[in-house]
Amino acid sequence: MTADFNGGHLVPFVDNILEWVPVVPDDHTSLDRSSSRGFGYLPSLTCGYGSKIEVHESSSAHGPHLWLRIRQPSDLNEMGLCNARGQKYEGEWQDAAAHLPVEVAEALIDQLRAVIDGHYQS
Repeated sequence: MTADFNGGHLVPFVDNILEWVPVVPDDHTSLDRSSSRGFGYLPSLTCGYGSKIEVHESSSAHGPHLWLRIRQPSDLNEMGLCNARGQKYEGEWQDAAAHLPVEVAEALIDQLRAVIDGHYQS
C-alpha cells in the first residue's frame, strides 16, 4: 500500500505502520514558473513530516538574491502520529523565509555538503 498523504508519500514500514517518504521532483533544478516580476521559481521539495522547501530568484539594490522558504506543521509530533495512523494532518502550519545574497546561499550550500559528506549514517 502506498498513498499520497500530507504532502508526501506514505509506504508500509514495520508492522503496517506507514512511513513518510520525501518527494523530490525529477526536474527539481529546473525553473517551473515565474513571478509577475519575472523571478524564476523551482519546484517545491517535500521533506520529513510534510515540510515544504521552496527556492526562488529575487534581487536587491546590492545584487542577486534568492528566497529560501520553509513551511512546516506547527506540531511535528502530531504530524508524525497522523502519518503513522494514515490520517490527514489538520493542525496549524508555520512559515519561515530568508532573503539570501548569493554569497550566503553559496555558504549554505557548502555547509549542507559538509554535513552530508560527514554524516555519521553515511
